[in-house]
Amino acid sequence: MHSGLEVGDLLRWAGLGLGLVSLVLLGIQWRLLRTGTRIPLRERLLMLAGLAITPASTLIVSQAVALERMKSVEFCNSCHVMTPYVESLRANEGVTLAALHVQNHRVDPRTACYTCHTQHSLVGPILVKMKGMRHLIRYYTRNDKDPIELYAPYPNANCLHCHGGARNFEEHPAHTPVMDQIVAGEMSCLTCHAAMHHQPEAK
Repeated sequence: MHSGLEVGDLLRWAGLGLGLVSLVLLGIQWRLLRTGTRIPLRERLLMLAGLAITPASTLIVSQAVALERMKSVEFCNSCHVMTPYVESLRANEGVTLAALHVQNHRVDPRTACYTCHTQHSLVGPILVKMKGMRHLIRYYTRNDKDPIELYAPYPNANCLHCHGGARNFEEHPAHTPVMDQIVAGEMSCLTCHAAMHHQPEAK
């Protein structure tokens, strides 16, 4: 059980506060223009600066809220095409890699999709969301509804982000002889391990 405010909650409250400030400033400006009240130039410039900064800040925070929301498994499951993949996380037999990682809390069950599919770099989350939008556009603009697929083979780097450096991983008898190939991406982790997800049937 998790308690207290989390990043998403803080961002939402910050966005709400900035939005209210923007509305108040707009209301004051509208009232001053309507009544023809003269105010000093310095105060006018400060108000104009506020009218420019607070909406821009609200937009930035709202984008951060959206990105934070997109990290959740519930967000992925909101698209019915992704439902079979999300259901495979909770499959009772727990034989796929996704189920094993989620059910044993090797990754946070609330953000498992994001944790395993994001690129762990400065712009990685943005690139992943752009690919997600590409999936969405492709789905709604194509007549054939093929099962959704990755645009490139699943990278070993995503596995190594967590497993790399772990003694029980690097010294495992099955890994030691091919460790250089795994690190170089010449041999996929999925070559030996179970499927990542249960694959949905094509319709």
